[in-house]
Amino acid sequence: MEPPIIAICCRNLDCAQDLLDTCRANGLKKCSITGMRDKIMAVLVDTQRVETLLALDGKLLVTKDYLNTIITFSNQKLIKSRQRIEKLRLVLMNTFPRSFSDSK
Repeated sequence: MEPPIIAICCRNLDCAQDLLDTCRANGLKKCSITGMRDKIMAVLVDTQRVETLLALDGKLLVTKDYLNTIITFSNQKLIKSRQRIEKLRLVLMNTFPRSFSDSK
């Protein structure tokens, strides 16, 4: 399971830094700022991820019980990521209300 990646276009570098500070204060550790021509983007990456080798050359390397365990575990991580995104959305709406009202 890959973690969600959220890219947000920011008005300027100060806005991007404020956004990153807010995100980091609310549990998102992997945040960065990147520039593309005249656009400044804040990139937010959740840390919820699962990596494991399950099959090779079409052959399952693990038992079906283990596979079911990994599926259950991955689904729990996915649910947790969605909950964190929703929590972050609410925090951002309260912290930057003008930014959300401008988008309507």
